[in-house]
Amino acid sequence: LGYMYKGALAVSLVVCFVAVFYTNKHSPATSLHPTSRLTYRLFALGDIHGDLSNTIAILGAAGVIDPHNGTWIAGSSVLVQTGDIVDRGPDALAVYRLMERLAIEAKEQGGRVVSLWGNHEYMNAMGDWRFVSKDDIARFGSRHARCVAFSASGEIGQAWLSRYQVSYRDEHVRAHFVHGGIETSYSHPINNNFDETGRDLMHHLLHTNASCDNGGGGGYGSISATSLRRRSTWKDPYHAFYAERGPMWSRFYATSRDPCPDAEKVMQDLDVDVLVMGHTTHVSGPVVRCNGTVRLIDTGLSAAYEGIPYILEIAKDEKNQTIFIDHYITDKDG
Repeated sequence: LGYMYKGALAVSLVVCFVAVFYTNKHSPATSLHPTSRLTYRLFALGDIHGDLSNTIAILGAAGVIDPHNGTWIAGSSVLVQTGDIVDRGPDALAVYRLMERLAIEAKEQGGRVVSLWGNHEYMNAMGDWRFVSKDDIARFGSRHARCVAFSASGEIGQAWLSRYQVSYRDEHVRAHFVHGGIETSYSHPINNNFDETGRDLMHHLLHTNASCDNGGGGGYGSISATSLRRRSTWKDPYHAFYAERGPMWSRFYATSRDPCPDAEKVMQDLDVDVLVMGHTTHVSGPVVRCNGTVRLIDTGLSAAYEGIPYILEIAKDEKNQTIFIDHYITDKDG
């Protein structure tokens, strides 16, 4: 199904495609006409990286917000954003404010906005500004103002502490969402306290951000000495959480030749049927692996990547079937 959309992107084609009729062990396979009534709708949006225009465009195209005034129109639906709102592009502040407003509007309609931290949120909390653009700093007014915003007393820091989290499990569609990925070493019931560990680490970082007194962060394109010293003092479980194969940085499900046995074990541990994550960019579109149970949704939405704005919708119908719907915006001239 397609129609012309004129909005934050110049003339573009919006595509809504019922891509997979995934069936878990609790229900038989079936096909579904796109016009069938849906009883539950969840939208998953991957990495944004400072691009307000494309974020508004894809949210409008998917029917989450009104494309003209940007207000929430998805009723009782759930929107999950899997982290990395910040860095690379210039609009992090505006996107964070958009998400806070939508969270309020969604709640008023019986819906919900679930916001997750990505590795770039943690990087900014610790003063790692290697991927911060000059235009992004300008939006805050100064390096100092930007640094304060990302502290416990600042606008973004307060939002992070009050409403953001490491991962989200949706019981209706039996899906688990995280930024990088949950590997088997983290999913076992003995070790799966990654949500608590990640929250504790973020709380620690935001409350110990002392570098703002010296101008803020490490400056454009750098990492502060304070950040380096602070990280060198970390002990487990912080090191394990933030490690290369931890929940924020893992690329296992994107790069492994066969991640499916591990995915099956993790889904069993987490009691879900689907794993959804961002982090690893695929500019040609979303990646679906392991018979639809692993979904990588970072499509390089930001103009910094020139990828495809995309939202994954996971829905339930009247027969309690789980349906996956891909919402794209593709540039006609591209």
